[in-house]
Amino acid sequence: MNCSVLVGGFGETIELFKLSINLSAPEETRLNFVSSSKVGENPSFLAVNSNGVYCVHEVSLFKGEKNGGFSFMKIDETNVIRKIQEQFSSGEDPTHVILNMKRSCAYISNYSSGHFAVTKIKENGLLGSCAYIESYDSGSGVVAERQKESHPHGACFKGKFVYCVDLGADCVYHYVHGNGYEFNSPKAERTPTGPGSGPRHMVFHPRHKIAYLITELTNEIIIFKQNESNGSLAEVSRQNFLTSDLIEDGVTNYGSEIMVHPNGKYLYLSNRGNGALISYEISTEGDQLKRIETTRLVGTWPRHFNIHPSGKALLCADQFKNLIEVFYIDDYTGKLRKVQEVDCKNSPSCVIFKF
Repeated sequence: MNCSVLVGGFGETIELFKLSINLSAPEETRLNFVSSSKVGENPSFLAVNSNGVYCVHEVSLFKGEKNGGFSFMKIDETNVIRKIQEQFSSGEDPTHVILNMKRSCAYISNYSSGHFAVTKIKENGLLGSCAYIESYDSGSGVVAERQKESHPHGACFKGKFVYCVDLGADCVYHYVHGNGYEFNSPKAERTPTGPGSGPRHMVFHPRHKIAYLITELTNEIIIFKQNESNGSLAEVSRQNFLTSDLIEDGVTNYGSEIMVHPNGKYLYLSNRGNGALISYEISTEGDQLKRIETTRLVGTWPRHFNIHPSGKALLCADQFKNLIEVFYIDDYTGKLRKVQEVDCKNSPSCVIFKF
């Protein structure tokens, strides 16, 4: 079982690897380097579809203007990633992009300027114009050095509802799609996540109308139930994910990434500071979590990880260690088994699979 792996980061390159998953001998699963392509400054977060590769450039000055960048690229026959088109991200320092091909658009979260933008994606994959942009209110101010301003950090969607997580304002904004990429309401509704929580990313269960949110500043998982008629989120529960071995004098921990296994049975998250992956078993209805294990990492700063669609492998990127750690996932227990460490020289911040 083979596929390409693209790794974005902080620098000028996207790194291309090949992943080979050995189902009969998991310990032989391997990630091998293929090429490094210069694509512009700080291609920190990636998305892919059948047309090619998309990335945001996490900068506050792009092409001489106060803005971030958004690019469309293709992988050529020599395994070089070539930029086809670039434009502004409609805000400064975009940290996240996600594609919704049913709506022919991309959702971009611009961290520093507090802008959430929707950009059209054409049928041939090229970038269209900005279809929607909203500048959020000021931050909550609870954590003065992090929350003076609004800081959108990521978006997700479930059905016709779209959600943008604002680390600076301690809330999740949500929208309702009409036809295509348009929103029914010009302004977003909002769900509070708790003072000083610093929500970072949110994901939905593949079968249930349940969302899981990770907070960066209070190290929590918050479980929400989605109202299927209006998209509103009702808090079900919250819990701190730090285990005793991760709490250490002089080390500050920050929640990072969160993801549900494709089979819907397990949830994984990453912690920066004392670097770790923490895994949970998800209840049958999706609204309860039971801790499975804490897996310590070689590095301290696992900014992002991704799970192969087969559910057999997890790749974790450590930004400061310049490293990808490769894990095999046990289907029956959800436990991780490390099989490889691979150098990645671009301060990796995003791992994505391409078939």
